[in-house]
Amino acid sequence: MDVEALWEGRAARLPALSVSLKHGGYQDFDHADDEALEAALAQARAFKRVRAILGEHGAASAVVGRAVSGDPAQDGYRLARELRASLALTAQPIGDLRLLAEALTGTIVLLLPLRSRRVTAVGLAAPDARAIVINANDPFRLRNPLVDRVSVAHELCHCLFDPIESGLHLVLEVGNEGDERERRAKAFAAEFLLPFDGLKLLLGPARGAAGSVEAARLVQTARSRYGTPHEIAVNHLHNHGYFAKEMRDWLVDSMTSFDGTAPEHTMPAPSAPSLGLVASLQRACDQGVVTEADARAALGLDVLAPLPWESVPL
Repeated sequence: MDVEALWEGRAARLPALSVSLKHGGYQDFDHADDEALEAALAQARAFKRVRAILGEHGAASAVVGRAVSGDPAQDGYRLARELRASLALTAQPIGDLRLLAEALTGTIVLLLPLRSRRVTAVGLAAPDARAIVINANDPFRLRNPLVDRVSVAHELCHCLFDPIESGLHLVLEVGNEGDERERRAKAFAAEFLLPFDGLKLLLGPARGAAGSVEAARLVQTARSRYGTPHEIAVNHLHNHGYFAKEMRDWLVDSMTSFDGTAPEHTMPAPSAPSLGLVASLQRACDQGVVTEADARAALGLDVLAPLPWESVPL
């Protein structure tokens, strides 16, 4: 139910919420996280309302969910290419994925300390809003900051393209098996970050590498250009025919260096509001189309608390 409507004496039902969790190993979802995820979706709804007031609509803001069509991996590749084409980014590296997700697709990105320790990221979708929550407590992302880019791309696929079904959808990642939508999201993330059109320009046509040195060089070149962790580059180049499965298995257990400049990657502080929501509210307040009181309510701030863009007197 919409709490604001209840205060006004109206009963207004909120649209159904669909939750997709990216897991590793085994399922450990803690329902103590329910409140944080609902608050995240409330921010997403506020973001959509403010963008509508400002007349801001991204190229992919009206994407509707669709079932997996044919092979999940090929469907993921196709969706990634379609989205890149709609953004006029067919082959080049993508910089700040958080900024792209919020500004161009209307999907907010938050960093929250979840109780569910083995949840890497969460995709939240309702008919009127979408949000990606990265688990601030995930130890793997702390060791490899490039993992956040994969998580945002992966959950963006769920948020934009999965049909919205009310409830919690737990997806266990065990090897390469699992739910069709999960396989599609993994393929989407790889192709969105490492577009095949760009790989062909960078590495040449896929002919299969002659040996381990050449295969490692291809992986290092690709991940350094496109800003990804080692393993996703290994799997994606193998899937596109740059080397055989035996070489892929050897490379996964090896490691390549990252020689490029790390892509810009902005994220809100843990438990802080969406950077996109803050920026939109500031523009709306500056234009006088949203009151400061409404901005504080949208950000969950006390009525006397300073707004994020206000200087605090010493």
